[in-house]
Amino acid sequence: MNEVEVLLSKLKDKGFSEDKLLRLRESIEKYDGYVNVPNLFDAIVEAPELLDDEEIDIDRIIRHHDTSISDGIRRILKERENGNWTAHTKDKELIGELDGGKRKLYKLFTKRHFEDESIALNHCLGISDFFINLSDKGEIEVFSYCVDDKEYATILYDVKSNAIDQIKKHSNALFTNDDEELFPMLRMLALLRKTKSDAGRGRDFVSVADLELVTLEDGEILTDSGVKKLRDYDDDMLVFAGRYLCEANNCEDLQFASNVPNVVIDMTNASDSQKEMLTTLRGSLKDESDAVVYGNLQASNGPLMFPNAKSVTLRAFTHCGGNLYAQNADTFDAPKLEYVHRNLVLPKLRICNLKSLKTVGVGICLCSADSVNLPKFEYAGWTINIHSARSVDMRRLLRVEGDLILGALSDWELSENLSVRDTLYAPKNVCDMLKNYLTYQNAYADISEAPVQTWSDFK
Repeated sequence: MNEVEVLLSKLKDKGFSEDKLLRLRESIEKYDGYVNVPNLFDAIVEAPELLDDEEIDIDRIIRHHDTSISDGIRRILKERENGNWTAHTKDKELIGELDGGKRKLYKLFTKRHFEDESIALNHCLGISDFFINLSDKGEIEVFSYCVDDKEYATILYDVKSNAIDQIKKHSNALFTNDDEELFPMLRMLALLRKTKSDAGRGRDFVSVADLELVTLEDGEILTDSGVKKLRDYDDDMLVFAGRYLCEANNCEDLQFASNVPNVVIDMTNASDSQKEMLTTLRGSLKDESDAVVYGNLQASNGPLMFPNAKSVTLRAFTHCGGNLYAQNADTFDAPKLEYVHRNLVLPKLRICNLKSLKTVGVGICLCSADSVNLPKFEYAGWTINIHSARSVDMRRLLRVEGDLILGALSDWELSENLSVRDTLYAPKNVCDMLKNYLTYQNAYADISEAPVQTWSDFK
């Protein structure tokens, strides 16, 4: 898959329409200049309205992103010229080194560290307070991968989801097979995985993002020692990515693939009987069928991705170790589902009835649901968006670590001990009602002030 196909696939996963993606593809094909695809992706996600024009202007999108970064870096340099900056008070923390010190990994943890990294690599890490605020809260850790004492790539570790969320080189470029630093960088990640944070928590991340341009054939895995065949896997290997395509007439390695970490198993063309063979996954599952049924699948270490399914049935499924995406489903039946490690994203579901669900590690997007029935649900690690719901049963929910966005409730059951870390958004009459009911002094705001969100915000 080339860079443009990766771009279109990632934008499709973020909810952009087929019409916009078709026009974007045509505009890229007609464009006669150099296209920095990672920057193009970032620019479109930051400002999706750039794809609203009938004729998409690639130059305009590129200028939009480049200008925001270059303006931010110029501002930082100007402030330093004028003496309006804080000198280094702490050195970067050396996490590890390889090859006699030729390659080093540093932890960045001050605003000056982040600014220096942006200047060196021409990206957005330090041009605003966004990332340093997350770092100060302990939600992310940021590392600089250096070669011969020069910054080569920035690595962002999401503490809450226990995943490497970004790996960006100069100007947000991604690693490819041809990059001579690919495997040294992966060896450094293997070293990072053996370390602990200042809080004493192991950095034993379960997944690594931004490796999409490292090409793997069907039945291959990416390890810290190179690209290997799926069947060469053993438990001593650290696997960063892998691909396995299950076809109806060729699925002999399915059980083996299901026991290899971080392998994406594509079951789109598998038969019903082959789908029934799956019980647990150490990696991820992708199925682009219109109707998805898995009767025996119980747990996955990685995400489940059902981008086209109108109906999803997971009869035995209890535990999802990543995101659970079914962005077009209007029917979702998972009666035993208890835990989703990252996001639960069901933006078109009208009736949500997940009677066993207890915890979602990051956020919940049920923004079209009229009825939300989660009677055992206790905790969300980020935002819950149920702004269309009229009927809500979350009687055991005690803590929301982000925003809680509610609608015009007419029938509701909530714990009086519910606490919301950020803001509880609801229509004014609902806010007034909950202020009198909830014992915790939450911050309240009218629903009109709630952040505009689509399911793609729950990445």
